Amino acid sequence: IRRPPRSTLFPYTTLFRSWHFQVVHHDIWDYDLESAPVLLEIKRGFKRIPAVAIVSKSGMAFFFNRVTGKPIYPIEERPVPKSDTPGEVTSPTQPFPVVTPPLARQNFTMADIASVTPEQEAFCLDFVRKNNVAYGPVYTPIPYQRTIVSFPGTVGGPNWGGASFNPALGFMFVNTEDLGRLQSIVPTPGSARSPYGMGPVTGRFWYSEYRLPCQRPPWGRLSAIDVSTGKIAWQVPLGITDSLPKGKQNTGRPNLGGSIATASGLVFIGATDDSRFRAFDAKTGAELWSFKLKAAAHAVPSTYRANDGKQYVVITSAGGSDLDDAITDDSVTAFALPN
Repeated sequence: IRRPPRSTLFPYTTLFRSWHFQVVHHDIWDYDLESAPVLLEIKRGFKRIPAVAIVSKSGMAFFFNRVTGKPIYPIEERPVPKSDTPGEVTSPTQPFPVVTPPLARQNFTMADIASVTPEQEAFCLDFVRKNNVAYGPVYTPIPYQRTIVSFPGTVGGPNWGGASFNPALGFMFVNTEDLGRLQSIVPTPGSARSPYGMGPVTGRFWYSEYRLPCQRPPWGRLSAIDVSTGKIAWQVPLGITDSLPKGKQNTGRPNLGGSIATASGLVFIGATDDSRFRAFDAKTGAELWSFKLKAAAHAVPSTYRANDGKQYVVITSAGGSDLDDAITDDSVTAFALPN
């Protein structure tokens, strides 16, 4: 292969892979790295480590030295369940962070059935029993000819909104949802493309008429990870369920979108299907402010200083998305921060 001529205006450089890490082996769960990595510095005494953090839809967060690729906190390969689908060979192990705990629900048992309302509990119990729903820990393969509820679902955990970072605090902020996914694998006789396909019972694991997930709350969370230790600094429910009585509304909600962290110590986020835009105290996780938008803001906010000298934060709220919000809109709303 002949090298292209070197340009004095645009000199080329040789690109090469210096390191890599596979977060999910043989991914059959749709647990891809759906969001951009976060570049940050991790402080340990007088030492500053150039780091990169990634979050996966599996609900896990990983931290690496971005120069060497060496994990900053230990990662271990743990055995995971095998597939029972004929011909499917799954990886015997998956990587798990040792220090940073999961940011989203990763398992389910019948003891976890929600009882927020009697109607919800009755519906969910009846659904599981009628459909002989299986369950298991994270990375349990979809069983052959039986429906399973998987946590996190195919949407996550974290999703494309990713994480934001406050360098002064050393906190990384990640929003997650806990919305299980129902799936099964069945034979598809006569198919030239594949001998197997998805079974008849698929979708979200919730009381769909009222959008109430079938497992105990929280159904959405905002977490802060102290990157100097790898541990969770705080974790709070993200979102409310308006249809529930006042004393039961603080459930967290399914969410898609991301946050921004400001130098003043705030975390702004929309994301939730309750159509709120919120500000949290970055240090404590206390919710300081919220505003009801015309539709859910499944977007990442932005902030800027205008010509009038004021600081603004802006959010797009369109609804819809993979959460199938009933209300849709096309608004872009800006808020002026107090001086």
